[in-house]
Amino acid sequence: MSRPIAFNHFTGASHGFGYNAAIHLSVSGFDIIGTYHSPEEEAQALVKEIEWSGAGEAMLQLDTGGRRVATLPVPSSICSGH
Repeated sequence: MSRPIAFNHFTGASHGFGYNAAIHLSVSGFDIIGTYHSPEEEAQALVKEIEWSGAGEAMLQLDTGGRRVATLPVPSSICSGH
């Protein structure tokens, strides 16, 4: 069964409000695509929490401080609904 996907980019998912939102959405039945700037250790801690909830996840390092536009690949495990 596929799950809806939540793209958590509004504050970054690795800490604070973004972290809490990602956890809430994952236990509410959403797979999570999250972004983080740094540090990677915080992002990996979130990955473990999301996996524990049974949700799919993808954490993408993204710096939105510049004016460049980025295209980020979405892992196939998210797209396929595992």
